[in-house]
Amino acid sequence: MKKFINLIIVITIISFGLIGSKALFHSGFYTSHDGEHQLIRQYVFEQGLKDRQIPVRYNRQLYNGHGYPLFFFTYRLPFYFGEIFRIIGLSFADSIKSVFFITYIASGLAMFWFARRWGNIAGLIAAILYMWAPYRFSVIFVRAALGEHVSAVFVPLLFASVSGGKNKNVNFVLGAVSLAGLFLSHAMMTQIALLAFIPWLLMSLRASTSDGRSVAISLRSIPKIFFMFILGIGLSAYYLLPAAVYRGLTQKLNPNYFTDHFVTLRQLIYSPWGYAFSMKGVENDGMSFQIGIAQWLAVFIVIPALSWNLYRYLYRFRVKRFDRHELTAERLGMTWIKPGTAWEALSLLLTFFLSIFLMTEPSAFIWNRWKNYINIDMPWRFLLMTAFSASALVGIVIKSLALRSRARLLLAIVLVALAFYTNRNHLRVNEYFNYPDARLKTYAGTSNSDNEYRPKWDDGGIVNSILPEASVFQGRGELKIVKSKSNLLELAVKAEENIRLDINILYFPGWNIFVDGKESKFKYAGEKGIMRIDLEKGYHMVEAKFSEPPLGAAGDFITIISFIILISLIKKNYAKT
Repeated sequence: MKKFINLIIVITIISFGLIGSKALFHSGFYTSHDGEHQLIRQYVFEQGLKDRQIPVRYNRQLYNGHGYPLFFFTYRLPFYFGEIFRIIGLSFADSIKSVFFITYIASGLAMFWFARRWGNIAGLIAAILYMWAPYRFSVIFVRAALGEHVSAVFVPLLFASVSGGKNKNVNFVLGAVSLAGLFLSHAMMTQIALLAFIPWLLMSLRASTSDGRSVAISLRSIPKIFFMFILGIGLSAYYLLPAAVYRGLTQKLNPNYFTDHFVTLRQLIYSPWGYAFSMKGVENDGMSFQIGIAQWLAVFIVIPALSWNLYRYLYRFRVKRFDRHELTAERLGMTWIKPGTAWEALSLLLTFFLSIFLMTEPSAFIWNRWKNYINIDMPWRFLLMTAFSASALVGIVIKSLALRSRARLLLAIVLVALAFYTNRNHLRVNEYFNYPDARLKTYAGTSNSDNEYRPKWDDGGIVNSILPEASVFQGRGELKIVKSKSNLLELAVKAEENIRLDINILYFPGWNIFVDGKESKFKYAGEKGIMRIDLEKGYHMVEAKFSEPPLGAAGDFITIISFIILISLIKKNYAKT
């Protein structure tokens, strides 16, 4: 019977997912903020894999053929998923849409996994509202922000990993994998999720059930939490280590970029749906930042319930004067929200309102303090956490309020119907168009709107220059291209005299030049960032080759060791069961 109920729930979540993502099943691709960027990233990622660049980091086609260290810094987990669909024969456009669809469903299932702690029905309603938050449709159909979208799968799993349970090791593994999944999906969203995760973690140390059994992590489990984070970081070290260190070698974003992207409380309650961009000034915004009416309703149902709990707590403390060690939820008679969930509800409310505060301009003083330490470009990205926390509160509302069964069922139906109705016009794209795979071969941009990963020694002088892959800068000579790949350029050079050869690739750590099989010194700083070498008269074989830089190799090693530890932990847990 239990398996049958779970099957019905899964089918229901998939059904709501199909309705919510039906626009993805239209032929062709669709206009969006980052849609073309996702296509080119999938294409570049695939080219790197074909050229045996593992892990993929650099591509020579980008930046007008001068090369660009895209995957040193850009998320990559969504494109691993995309390659699965490429292998089965889908186009790049259909592969990206398939990743959006599959991870959209997966986010609902993950939310159910987290929220089922309050019961199956509560978990189901929470999952539906998590999928049907307005921001989720904005991420898919307006912005096509693939990494941010995929990160929504791992947020509920991260919260679930420290919410107690019988098998602490499973939670340890789940937390490490979730953290790694977040880092590899979207580094900015990981920082946001961890900031919002703090209230939940602190409250989890405090929660208890009605019969006095702890359902949360104990103080003794703090070392486990610490090592869970270490393992999660270790699993993603092949990306994090080079990204963190080599970021200082790039142009970077303006650290004050966030100042143009605060929103108002009014926009969070309601703002017109649009397909344009977030701009400086409220009146210029062309996209919506609304949290969702159903989500707001759940929050405002929980607030008076928690207030009543607090009143009962203070009243009993004043009248009965219990010993401090006896002030448990069970003794204090918390009757509106059932015992054991009040602390959870409070932590989710803190996450919700903390996220709102950090999206609005009064929090500017905090952003100014942490802008050099935390890399988050647009405050309204915290909308994912309002969607998560409000949807989880729906689960508490459905299960934990002291209401009769019929009232709970009616409330669940009202919330789902409200989410369905208020989002009915958000389930569409702006415009469909045809984007053939062949068009990707001629793309000359960087897939970043501000080209922020350009090496800092690039003065921008060659960005609009159409240059051959290599050329003789000084002297007389001829050259022929022997091999040309995303990470390799091999030349046959005939120098009629001593010459200076330009290899028109922007240097970044990992590039080396070999002349007649021997590593050769070259210049790049002061040469517009391209690699320049001197050759003596005669015939030469010149090879410019990108290989894993030292810090990249160190990160790879840490990830491999962490993966071995993860597998051993999974085996250990499996043996116990």
